[in-house]
Amino acid sequence: MDTASLKEFLALAETQNFWEASELLFMNESTLSKHIKKLESKRMDSIFDLVAQHMAISLLTNRHFYASGQHLKLVPLAPALYSQTYLCYLKNTTLNATATAMLEYMKGYIKSV
Repeated sequence: MDTASLKEFLALAETQNFWEASELLFMNESTLSKHIKKLESKRMDSIFDLVAQHMAISLLTNRHFYASGQHLKLVPLAPALYSQTYLCYLKNTTLNATATAMLEYMKGYIKSV
């Protein structure tokens, strides 16, 4: 995965919205959509699911991706939830109950590992 794809993936994971992510990335929404579809075709499964008109990381791929040289590595989802919490704080909004509960669960999981 190249750095541009990584930035697009992370922006979409954080905003959970193609329009908002495309605005952050200064690109057209349809271009972002095509790039994500291309990424999904390389993985041969869905990275995001459309849930109530918002994007959510697919349960099948419930981990963040990041590039390290030419190798693709997996990082637990917890940092994404923390960044989502911070984004909500900056926007004066709140996380939905599911994300909040998951965040609390992940805090306990991380401490136990």
